[in-house]
Amino acid sequence: MVNIRQRLREAQDSPDREATSPKWERPFETLREKWTEVPTDFVRVRVSQLLQLEDRELLRVWEQMREAALTGEQFGRRGWYHMLYEPLLRGARLIDLGSGLGMDGLSFAAGAESVTFVDVASENLALLKRIAGLKRLNNVSFILVEHFESLRSLGSVYDVILASGSLHNAPQHVIKREVAELAPRLKIGGRWLQLAYPKERWERDGRPAFSKWGEYTDGKAPWVEWYDLPKLLSMFEPLRFEPLMAFTYRDYEFNWFDLVRRT
Repeated sequence: MVNIRQRLREAQDSPDREATSPKWERPFETLREKWTEVPTDFVRVRVSQLLQLEDRELLRVWEQMREAALTGEQFGRRGWYHMLYEPLLRGARLIDLGSGLGMDGLSFAAGAESVTFVDVASENLALLKRIAGLKRLNNVSFILVEHFESLRSLGSVYDVILASGSLHNAPQHVIKREVAELAPRLKIGGRWLQLAYPKERWERDGRPAFSKWGEYTDGKAPWVEWYDLPKLLSMFEPLRFEPLMAFTYRDYEFNWFDLVRRT
């Protein structure tokens, strides 16, 4: 049986003084500088450039990017969980955390009761509002995260929180505060779905400092940190979550967590 304390000690294998640097005293400003450039599954896109497109062209380009992200060679990265979770999300109240281009949230909105898009960049949310309008979705809302208190404008009971690749881009003390605002809003029995990067990927990349690992993985992101199940579960304490699924995939490129809230 895995010794959780031992695994948490292993999390400190790459101590990084940058975790306590002044830039992380205002973490969302630091993140905002990077995440107006949003990754798709084949190119990184400046959202400001997309916003310059006229409506018909914008929708065409977005649909093209979505198709490329969910099918063909990329089905094994993102498309599989769309197929798996589409039934779960029918009629659900969903938070799409770190929503970026909305490939997930705008796709699930067609069947969900509601989708709340939460992002650090106003440009990203402006893009999603335009696309949602073009797709005639009226069950969506948007929250700009300027500080931790911004999350307090969320509702109180959600069925699913989806964090597809956003909650490993800041030091643990930042993520724990963010999770502390989010997790209590998930109903008992609700699901926490998260994509992250596994420790095996970090080791394969040479065990770099987390403040440097983003140069390998996310186009010079200011922070990227690996997660495994014990490390992630510790982020929710004192709330208790249990895993329904936790696994790595694509040759240790990603890991996926499907957790259910118990307390």
